[in-house]
Amino acid sequence: MNKNNILISIIIPIYNADKYLAKCINSVISQTYTSWELLLINDGSTDKSLEICNSFALKDSRISIINKSNSGVADTRNKGLDQAKGDYIIFLDADDYWILNNSLNILVNTAIEYKLDIVRGDYIKVDMLDNIISHLIDNDARKAYNKKIISSIIFHQHIVNLESYLWLSLIKKDAIGNLRFNDKWDFLEDMEFYSRLLLRPLSCMYLNIVFYAYRNNNNSIVNTKCSKNLLDSFRMSFAYHEYSIKASDFYTKKYYQEKSILQYYRSIQMLTEDNDYYHLKKLITKELSQLQKCIPKWIEEYGESLIFDPCLQLPTKLSIEYWRIRNYYLKRYYQKMKHK
Repeated sequence: MNKNNILISIIIPIYNADKYLAKCINSVISQTYTSWELLLINDGSTDKSLEICNSFALKDSRISIINKSNSGVADTRNKGLDQAKGDYIIFLDADDYWILNNSLNILVNTAIEYKLDIVRGDYIKVDMLDNIISHLIDNDARKAYNKKIISSIIFHQHIVNLESYLWLSLIKKDAIGNLRFNDKWDFLEDMEFYSRLLLRPLSCMYLNIVFYAYRNNNNSIVNTKCSKNLLDSFRMSFAYHEYSIKASDFYTKKYYQEKSILQYYRSIQMLTEDNDYYHLKKLITKELSQLQKCIPKWIEEYGESLIFDPCLQLPTKLSIEYWRIRNYYLKRYYQKMKHK
């Protein structure tokens, strides 16, 4: 297969990103790989984002603009997937950008050479002024799989893990098929999508290269403290449990079972470590109580091969307060250790 005939669809969901959008689009235009289409999905922006999109589209026929009323990032990405004509799909957030001019070349060459469904790179984190906040942290678990062809479940467990950043992956369009984002989710929608995608038997690879600059935007959905985000985090437990039932092999099933419990644990931690989230707990009491009743049942259902902290089976209110107190004393302990 000739790489020059491979069309890549780049999907950028846009909502009020006029401060950073030009830099984002320019990072695409500057790519040495030229066989791409750029789908700018304007999600009802009220700033100058559409004006910026139009100025770029007038200069480059590879750029298309899709206007829609505001409905959130999940539905916006779906509109992009519906319109994409490429052989491969890659997402890019409107306030981020690609660091390397040969990012697409590296990704598509690797995908073709090894006949991959997914190839993923890595990122750095920058602030609002493009100052680097953090470099790629050496991750021995990921580096051990560098340039190796791996299965969906190994990719999920050791590469994606807690970093379900879809914008790091070039994905074969046929691997996605009719799979779409759940438009009822505003938070962790990429984790939910990735988890369903990786139920499929795909050929995956991780490249230990940094090509993406992720902007730590204080106004982003990720950094917004609201009950919907908190609820979506707990809902991922239900999602993982559902996927464990659908899993076709034993290893995948056990992995998703473990994730269903650990996601509950992480969500409790998020709630108890952050006062902004803690004050929202009453708004999700009903859903949380329902989930908490499921946890002991799931643990019993999963069997002895998975061992969990017995404190996870406490009643909801006790569980929250237990973790809140535990986190408080852990912080005090670490603070004392720093001063020694």
